[in-house]
Order: sequence, then C-alpha cells, then structure tokens
Amino acid sequence: MPPPLRCAAFKHLRESRDLKQADLARLAGVSLRTIERYERAEEAPRDEEARLLHLMDYGPDAVDEIVQATLRGERPVAAPASPVDPTTHDLRLVRRLAGEASRNALDATEAHLLRFVSHWRACRARAKATDLVNTLLSLSPERRRLRVESMRQFQTWAVAERLAEQSEKAAPNKADMALELAELACLAADQAEVTELFRPRLQGYCRAFVANAQRVGGKLQRADETFEQAWALWEAGAPGDPGRLLAEWRLLDRHASLRRSQGRFTEALELLDSARAMAPLDAHGRILLNQGSVFMEMEDVERAFQSFEVAEKRIEALGDRRLLMGSRFNQARCLCDLERYAEAEQRLPRVRELAEELRNELDLHRVRWLDGRILAGFGRTGEAHEAFEQVRRALTARGIAYDCALVTLELALLLLDQGRTAEVRSLALKMVWIFRSERVHQKALAALRVFCEAAKQETATLDLTRRVLRFLERARHNPDLQFEE
Repeated sequence: MPPPLRCAAFKHLRESRDLKQADLARLAGVSLRTIERYERAEEAPRDEEARLLHLMDYGPDAVDEIVQATLRGERPVAAPASPVDPTTHDLRLVRRLAGEASRNALDATEAHLLRFVSHWRACRARAKATDLVNTLLSLSPERRRLRVESMRQFQTWAVAERLAEQSEKAAPNKADMALELAELACLAADQAEVTELFRPRLQGYCRAFVANAQRVGGKLQRADETFEQAWALWEAGAPGDPGRLLAEWRLLDRHASLRRSQGRFTEALELLDSARAMAPLDAHGRILLNQGSVFMEMEDVERAFQSFEVAEKRIEALGDRRLLMGSRFNQARCLCDLERYAEAEQRLPRVRELAEELRNELDLHRVRWLDGRILAGFGRTGEAHEAFEQVRRALTARGIAYDCALVTLELALLLLDQGRTAEVRSLALKMVWIFRSERVHQKALAALRVFCEAAKQETATLDLTRRVLRFLERARHNPDLQFEE
C-alpha cells in the first residue's frame, strides 16, 4: 500500500536536500524510527512538520504545495469532446506540470523578492552611511577616529565602504588624507557588526584603499604588500558575500593603478579588462579613464586619447562632473602631446567651464597650465610664458612641489628655445625650496638637480630639460625609476 500523500511529499522534500533519514533525525533530535514513520505511514503533527521543514530550509507550506499540485493533477477530468481535445492522460500530465510550474514560479518569485529586499537594505544602509561620513569629514582627523572607535552608528559595513571611497576621491590631491580615511575605513571594518564570515571581505576591501593611498604617496613596495594582504582577506571572506555586496571591480581598478605606477603595464591592462568585465555599465567610464592613463605611461598617446574619448561618452550620462573633468582634461592634454593644438584649443573652454563649476583652485591652475602648453604650441611665446609663470607662482605659494617642478621645466623649455639662458638660471635658483619638500622623492630630486646644476652654469639644453621633464612625469608615483643622464 503506498504511503499517504503528505508522507510521500515530506520524503520527496528530504531527498531533494540530499539528506538521509538518519541525518535528519540527528539534526532534529528525534529517533530514526520517527522519521521513517512520518515518511511511510503516519503524517507528522503540523507544528512538528513545520519544525522539520525549517531544519531542511523549507517554508512551512512546502508539503501543502506538493499535495495541492498532486491533487490537482489527479482530480477527475471530463472525456474529450472533439477529436483534437486533450486525452485524459494528457490532461493529467498537464495538471501535474502546471503544479510543478506553480511551485517553480513561487520559488523564483521568492528569490526575486529576497534580492529586492537585500538591495533595498543595502541602499538604505549606504544612504545613511553617506550622511554619517559627511559628518566625519567635517571633523578633525582625531575627532573622526574617536567617533569611529566609540560610537556604534559609525561601526557599520556601509560606513567602512563609504570611507574607503572617500579615500579614493582624496588620493589624487591629498595623499595624506587619503591614507587617513582608508585607515579609518579599516577601523570601521574591524568593529562593524557583521558576521565573521563577511568581516574578512570587508577588511580586504578597505585594505585595498590603504594600498591605493600608499601608492599615491610613492610607497610602492608597501602598497604591493598591502594589496597582497587585501586580496588574501577578500578571498577568505568570499563565503560571507555570495550576493557580491562589495564591488570587486573597484579592487581590480585600484590594483591596476599600482601596476601602472610600477611600470607593469601589461598586468595593469589585464586587471582593467577584468574590472570592466564585472563592473556595471555606469562604472566603465571610470575604468576607461584608468586605461587611458596606462596608455599615457606607455607613451601610446593615440590609444590614450581614444580611451579618454570613449570614457567621456560613458561618463556624460552619469552626471559625474569630477570624472567628466578628468576625461576632458586628459583629451586636451593628449592633443597637445600629439601637437594637435587647434583641436586642444577647441576643447579648452569646456574644460575650463567644468573647473570653474567644481570650484577647485588646483583644477583652475591645471587648466591655465594646459592653456600655456597650447599657446606655446602656437608659437605665442609671450602669452605662454605668462601662463606658465602664473601657474608656477600659484603652486609655489601653495607648496605643491612636484607640479611646480614640472611647470617650471616647461617654462624653462620655452626660455631655452629663445636662448634666454640667464632667465633659466634664475628659474633654477627659485626651485631651491622644492629640494626641501618631503613630497618629492629622491630619484626625482636627483634628476631635477642635474637640470638645476646645468641651468646655474647656463649649460642646460633643450634635450636635457625635455628628458628631465619626461622622467619626472613618469616617476611621479614610482620612486624606483632611475634617471639616465
């Protein structure tokens, strides 16, 4: 005699989980004979059935769903009327399939709703974290750290994530602040109320931004070691992040920047390809900007220009003015390197407009610097001289040593081309403060010293100055490069 329908349904659900009767008995704390009875002869009491279903990760109505689908498939059917009506056998089969389909649809709907709830919870947490991080940014570093250490509202995964992203935003102009924010993100990750499965994932994510800040500060070896730690933690936390709450493409993108700074260009491009493959479409513009920077370091200006141009199209739709500024500025810069000055001049007003909109003084100085390069390209040396000198004075006043060295060398090229060696000598004397700066690493200073010594003796040449300028551009974040005299 076949077992009752509910018993058969219960057995089917257990077997679907690849559980043996003995395993379920042990899990439920009942005897093996009890499980055998529930599957062969006697229906389990409803509260006990619900408990056993919960242990197997089913809802309390799982048995009812199978029973209803079965009953629907077995109820009496009318005999076919026309020659093409489904036969009785056909109808029973269709009803069984319909029951299966309804269960599958229910499972799919449940999975979709669970994903929706997770997404909603993530959005809510991130929105709250944005406000909390904005509050932190208004405080001193000491008070920021104190709040994260002592207040639970700042000890969340979303606050850690937002701090890491703020570190990335600060990195291009404020390496010290970028490092402070990334380390603060790590502190929040260490104290966040998350599962121990997820914690390594969060810690690895934040450590990657510490590495990025170290890279910008010229500590490439340390950044490499930190990235190794970050990836190890990230992989260890994979079981705790099956829904990929945190964005792996961001880590790949930042790692690519490190490889770019190290001169390991092939690896950098491979990492960026991987990042783009898993990133959402609205992140592709950011990744293409990084790709363009790699091509610039490779001195493949044509491909760099193409990357920046495509990046602009992707970024415009997002409305991110900061990224748009980067793509447009770099396009104009590439056109200058390609000596396509007329095209660069046409793009300059759009770059200046964005810089003014962003209200970042350093951006405005860089636009004026770009203006000087375009003017020099057109042979308008007087106006170019005025532009370079204006930028040089502004950067000196702000103590921005590395950029000041670069624009001073561009100004020197302009003067040397006119044979004005005495003025180049005067420029070299004005660069003394740069050698006292902690922002310029020793290899860069050694190359700059070669130029300054030659300039003081009025023996500096266009070739030497160009080589020092190019070296400083390439060595900015790579203190391991060696200048060849």
